[in-house]
Amino acid sequence: CEAGKSKQEFYDNEIQGFMLEVRSSGAKSYYVRTSVDGKRVAKKIGDAKVMDIKSARVKAMKLKRAIEEQKDIVLGKSTKEKKKASVLTLGVFYDTYYLPYIKKHIKSYETNISIFKNHLLPKYKNTPMDQISKASIMKLHSDMVVKKKLAPATANKVLIFLSSAFNIAIDLELEGVSQNPTKGIKEYKLNNAKERYITKEEANRLLEAINSTEQNIHLKYIIPMLILTGARRGEVLKAKHEDFNLNLMTWTIPTSKNGKKRILPITPQLLELYNK
Repeated sequence: CEAGKSKQEFYDNEIQGFMLEVRSSGAKSYYVRTSVDGKRVAKKIGDAKVMDIKSARVKAMKLKRAIEEQKDIVLGKSTKEKKKASVLTLGVFYDTYYLPYIKKHIKSYETNISIFKNHLLPKYKNTPMDQISKASIMKLHSDMVVKKKLAPATANKVLIFLSSAFNIAIDLELEGVSQNPTKGIKEYKLNNAKERYITKEEANRLLEAINSTEQNIHLKYIIPMLILTGARRGEVLKAKHEDFNLNLMTWTIPTSKNGKKRILPITPQLLELYNK
């Protein structure tokens, strides 16, 4: 709190009326400021020292909903109007539910975060999820390629991750989110995939080159193993002796890119390499 002031108020830019009050004593509390019977009132949510901002936002939404429901009884507002005030914005949903979910269930979630921060949150951060329309999403998907000249694959990821977010919200039975507006929107067809296979002659030249170098003695084992198994570089580098079962002649990769284990056969050539 600034010198000379007994308290300061800092308002949230996502939830109207939600604020943090900081007192000169050092106390910090979350409040929701609203109007009841024409009077401005502040309802305390909790101590900021024991409650994080995400939990406070969720509680603020519930408190605002309860206050609005009381107003609706007096004013006779429709059910549709009541729901409008209580549906989470995409920004609040992202912070409160989506981030914790992907960090728990997705091994490499950096792309998800990048897509949301660069493309989805700039457009929909303060938009209630039930007001994100199919037409709006279709326009965003199209504009990314036509106007912004971004890759179709990037535009497709926006569609895929937003669809996943709505599915999570529906599974959690969040109020007001009962339909996925991305349903039926077609992804761009991708024709940029290229397949390239190493030839036998190229493989022999590569093996000759690594056998003649002394800069990295591990390459003479790593490269042949990649060629013989088709495994990913990370899988080969993380391989352990206990992963190889010479009785069953199998190599078990505990956790692959998709989060599941893989079992590959140990061929005679791979066994020879293993025994070196």
